[in-house]
Amino acid sequence: MAVWQFKFSLIPTSGIIGVHGRLVRALPEYAAARPGGPVDGGEDAQFVNYWEKAAMKPASLQPIMQLLPPTKSWSPDAKMFGDSEGDQIEVWDDDINCALDLRTFSKELLTAIVQLASSAQCKLVLHGTGEVVEPDLQAVLDKILASDAYSFCASPAKFLREKG
Repeated sequence: MAVWQFKFSLIPTSGIIGVHGRLVRALPEYAAARPGGPVDGGEDAQFVNYWEKAAMKPASLQPIMQLLPPTKSWSPDAKMFGDSEGDQIEVWDDDINCALDLRTFSKELLTAIVQLASSAQCKLVLHGTGEVVEPDLQAVLDKILASDAYSFCASPAKFLREKG
């Protein structure tokens, strides 16, 4: 994960409620093992498939696959779009992962993703904290402004001094 990327997943609301019995504030499997660290998705991670019982599957969310140009996938199980160091969308059978490059932030791309999430009745789940966020443009913009990725882009030297 590039420090300048704001990463999140699209998760169906019905899947969260189906697994947890209600809408929860955070999904622990999307949280980092340590604050600021990568998502703890190692070999032993118990990753829940929130899409399993949802009415639609990630691959049926065709409009999301048209937001960025297709790129070669490192896995036969995923369709990938964009650039791994820039804006990127990964579509798996059990997840949709998004990364926004805050060095060259595209409000249009974010708006399109948020609108698709809303129309597909999905929440955005932030990587690193697991926080569940409503598909509301201002709410997501607020999360971006509070993120490490934004802090790094605003002042790399200050960010590295504070995190180092």
